[in-house]
Amino acid sequence: MARRIERDEERRAYAAYFRFAKGHPVDQLAAALSGMAKYKGLEYVVLRDGSRTLAVYRIKNDGHLHRLKRWPAALDKD
Repeated sequence: MARRIERDEERRAYAAYFRFAKGHPVDQLAAALSGMAKYKGLEYVVLRDGSRTLAVYRIKNDGHLHRLKRWPAALDKD
């Protein structure tokens, strides 16, 4: 059974990921491995497939999501 997406930020991150990849092949996301993460006081949404991190979005103070080109290595190990 698939994990239920619990927060609006997660839904928005999924939508942004698929919108970003429009017209290109997209890696399958593993909802059970993806989700919210907190690192050094900042909140992130981490999208993963079975073996790697595909995208990381930082949740800014105003609630907007910012897709990171490089993310903290600790988020890969969560």
